[in-house]
Amino acid sequence: MVVQSTAGAATGDFYGMCQAPDPAWGFYQVRSDQVSTISADFLESERKAMTPDAYAAEYECQFGRVGASLFSAERIASLVLPR
Repeated sequence: MVVQSTAGAATGDFYGMCQAPDPAWGFYQVRSDQVSTISADFLESERKAMTPDAYAAEYECQFGRVGASLFSAERIASLVLPR
């Protein structure tokens, strides 16, 4: 069986398989810049068109934050008034 996906959010079954690999499975990460059929020009145009988190998940094998948004959790927390 082959299980293949882009990284996506740091949640769900695929994330779980990647974080706690079973010794019976082979685990391989292939970034898009390692694939000869994907040009550097294409990747650069995608980088400009996507958010950093979306690009990293799609092309750099990096799991992103669940509910990634324009503001980080730290930034939002800094805006909340203490009680």
